Amino acid sequence: MATCKKGFTLIEILVAMTIFSVVMTAVYAGFSTGARVWRRGEKDMEAFRDVRVTLAMMSKELRCAFPEAGHLFYGEEKRIGRRNADRLEFFTVRQPLEPRRERVPVILKVSYYVDSARGGRGSVLKREEQIVTGRIPAKKELGDRRVRRNQIDMEKAWTCVIAEDVQSLDLEYSWGRRWIQFCEQGYGLPAVVRIKLDLEGEGRRAAPRRFETAVHIPLGPGEGPPRIEEINDNSRRQTRI
Repeated sequence: MATCKKGFTLIEILVAMTIFSVVMTAVYAGFSTGARVWRRGEKDMEAFRDVRVTLAMMSKELRCAFPEAGHLFYGEEKRIGRRNADRLEFFTVRQPLEPRRERVPVILKVSYYVDSARGGRGSVLKREEQIVTGRIPAKKELGDRRVRRNQIDMEKAWTCVIAEDVQSLDLEYSWGRRWIQFCEQGYGLPAVVRIKLDLEGEGRRAAPRRFETAVHIPLGPGEGPPRIEEINDNSRRQTRI
């Protein structure tokens, strides 16, 4: 008796292929979403780690500010378009970060400022250090503002990028009663420096990611502004504590 062998019809094959395609599409979509979330999480973790290191570095250097150069502490209020891009400049005692330098504490002039990233894509936060090799002028020698740079012998500056995708850097200073947006040369060390660092959010319309800390300088506040009423309110914004 002959045996009848049955195969798959064309309709059955097409239905099976359709079901297989739907299942594989769903699996790929889930895998792609998971990989995208994982990559975003990795990028966020790296950004958070870099910002924590940056804020810790700034805090440590501010707490180690060189008291004899307190009158040279300088905080400039700047803007790039609509974004805050403040600059901070002071003298501190710590080990240089430049790789070829010996790891021993020295007096450094340190500057933090926002600059354009390489290639012009976005902004970065840079740190500049110079080793002081000469004497630091006393406060009574500050008749000419250029003394801050011209009468201090320092080695060549070394600069590095310490944070990427920076949207803004906003610095505020307090001598105990209120916050102001700048610190002129001669005001002395502030009691507290508040640092607000914003990083670009994920996507064009995403909100920036803000990181904020307040650094208390243990050496005690300087004199501060001569009189707050004498400051030009039109060009320098002030806020109360």
